[in-house]
Amino acid sequence: MKKFFIFLAVFALIGVAAVAAVATGEYIEEKVEFVFVSDTHLYAESRLTEESYSVISNQSKAIHFSEAVMESFADEVISSGIKYLLITGDLTEQGDEASHLRYAEILKKIADSGTEIFVINGNHDVPTSYGNIASGITQERFREIYAPYGYEGALSTFPGTLSYTADLGKYYRIIAIDNIAYYIDEEGNRKEELSPLHEEWVTGQVKAALADGRQPVLMCHKPFMNHLPDVAGLLESQDMVKKYLSLAEQYADLGANFVFTGHMHTQDVKMITTAQGNEFFDVGISSTVCFPAAYRKVKITANDLKIDTVYIDDVNPSYLPVYATEQERTFLAEKGYHVYVENHFDGYIGNVIANLGSENGYFGEYLQGDGVFAKILNIVIPDAALKTLLSPLYISDENDGEVSLERIVNNFNASLPSSDYVYGADVIKAVLKNILAGDENMGETGELELLNYIVYGIIYNLDECSAKLQEAFPDAPVIDIDVEKLFAEGKLECYESNLVPFVIKVFNSSGTLGDALNIIKNDFSAVKNFSFVIDSLTSGYLAGVTDYFGVYDIDVKGLLEAVYNRYAYEMKKDPYPSDNFFYVKINNRV
Repeated sequence: MKKFFIFLAVFALIGVAAVAAVATGEYIEEKVEFVFVSDTHLYAESRLTEESYSVISNQSKAIHFSEAVMESFADEVISSGIKYLLITGDLTEQGDEASHLRYAEILKKIADSGTEIFVINGNHDVPTSYGNIASGITQERFREIYAPYGYEGALSTFPGTLSYTADLGKYYRIIAIDNIAYYIDEEGNRKEELSPLHEEWVTGQVKAALADGRQPVLMCHKPFMNHLPDVAGLLESQDMVKKYLSLAEQYADLGANFVFTGHMHTQDVKMITTAQGNEFFDVGISSTVCFPAAYRKVKITANDLKIDTVYIDDVNPSYLPVYATEQERTFLAEKGYHVYVENHFDGYIGNVIANLGSENGYFGEYLQGDGVFAKILNIVIPDAALKTLLSPLYISDENDGEVSLERIVNNFNASLPSSDYVYGADVIKAVLKNILAGDENMGETGELELLNYIVYGIIYNLDECSAKLQEAFPDAPVIDIDVEKLFAEGKLECYESNLVPFVIKVFNSSGTLGDALNIIKNDFSAVKNFSFVIDSLTSGYLAGVTDYFGVYDIDVKGLLEAVYNRYAYEMKKDPYPSDNFFYVKINNRV
C-alpha cells in the first residue's frame, strides 16, 4: 500500500516520563501500538448476484468491494506484525448474519497471526429501525459472533449494551462504548444511545483504569464531537451533543484524553479544552469503502500520541467478487484502489447533482407533486441551481450556447479566480472530498472565492427565471433581485427584490413551514431573537450567524466565509501527499 504520513504528537507537562522497571534493572518506555480502523461496511460477496452487482456498485460506498478490501487489509495487518487492532463500528453494511459471519472469519485470520482484536458495534451492525429487526442480528448474537474480540476477556460489561473494558498491553485499558440506539427485540424495546446509568458506568471505568495505573483508551462508533460542518448538527439532537461535550470535559479532567471514533467517514481530529485547561481529542477516521479509504497506525507513550495514516491502495485481485468487470479489474491493477474510490465518489456526487431535477433524484418526491411548491421547484432546480453547477466555470470551456460563470461575473466588473476546475459541480466535489480527507483549510487554493461566485451565479440565474416563476404562481410578487449589489458587495437584498415575500407566499400556499416563516415576514430583525435556536440546531457551527442578517438583506459573502472559516479553524492541511506535523499539549496525562 502507498503510505502517506501524519503525526499527532501529544506532550504532557508532567516532569518525569512514566517508565517500567524490568528484572535486569533496565528501563523501557511505557507504550502501546495498534491499528485503528472503522466503517468497513462489509457486504458479504455471497449475497451478490449478477443482477444486484450493477445496482450495488453504483451506491455511495464501494461496498461491492468491501469484502475484498477487508481481506486485503487483513493481509496488511498480518504482514505488519502489529499486536493490536481496534475496530470502531459499522463492521458490516446491513447487519445481516452472513456478513457478520464472513467478517468474523476474516478477523480469525488476523487473530491467528497473533494480533489481539477489539471491536465495538456501529449503527449498521444492529437493527436501528424496526424494519430491519428480522434481517439483522441481535445484540446477543453480535456478542456471540465477536466473543473472541473483546467480550470473552472483558474486565467489565454494562448490562443491556455491548460496552466492555479490556486491558491493552501493560499500561493501557480499552473502554469500548456501545453508544448506538437500536431495537433489542421485536416488541419494540430499544437501547438508549447513552443512558444516565451507562454514563456512570463509563465514568466509573475511567476512574478504575486510572486507579489501576492504566491510561484509558476510549473507543466507540459515534463521535463525541462533530467532524462535519453544520449539516452534522442538524442530524443529531442538541441534548446529545451537549452530553458528549460534557462527558469529554469530565474525562479530560479525570485523566483520559482521547477517544477513537468512526461514523462520520472523515480523516479528522477534533479537540476541546476544559475550564481546567485539559484537552480531550476525538480521533476520527474515514471508511475503507469511501474516499479517502484509510486506516491509522497508532502509537501511544507516556508523553505522546503518534498517528500514521495509511491510505489503502492495493486490493488483492484474487479477493475481488466474480462479478467485478474487466474494466474494474484493469483500473485497480493500473491505478490502485485509492484512485478508484476517489473516482467512485466523484461519479456518485456527480450523479446526485445531475439528477437533482429528476423524479428519481434527491427532490423527486417533491418534484412529482401537483401544487405550487412542485411547480416552483421544477423551475428553480434546473434553471437556477443545475444551470449554474453544470455550466462551465470559464469562458475558455464554453461550448455553443453555453454561458460560463466567468462571463456572468465579468459582466459585473468582477473576475473569477483561476483554477483547474471546469464546472461548478467540480468545486462542490472537491470541497466534499477535502472535508472527508481532513483538509478544510482550502482558502489558499481559491475554493472559498469560487463558492461565493457559484452561490451568486445561482441567485443570478434565479433572477433570470423570474418570468417563469411568475407564470407558475401569478399570485406571488414578481422577483427582481439587485444582482449588481450582490456581486459588488456580496449582499442579497431580500425585500425590495420580493424574494422573501415570494418564498413566504409559496410555502404558505402549500402549508409547508406555516407560521414559522412569519419570523422573517417583514424583515430579519426577529431572526436575531431566535439565534439560540439556530445555534442549537447547528451545534455551534453557525454560532453568530444572525450577525449576517441585516434588517432587509443577507450578507451572503460574509455568511459563507464565516461558516467556511469557522469550520476550517481547527483543521490541518491535507495529510497527503507531503508529510505534515501538528503538535498540541495535554496537561494531565497520568
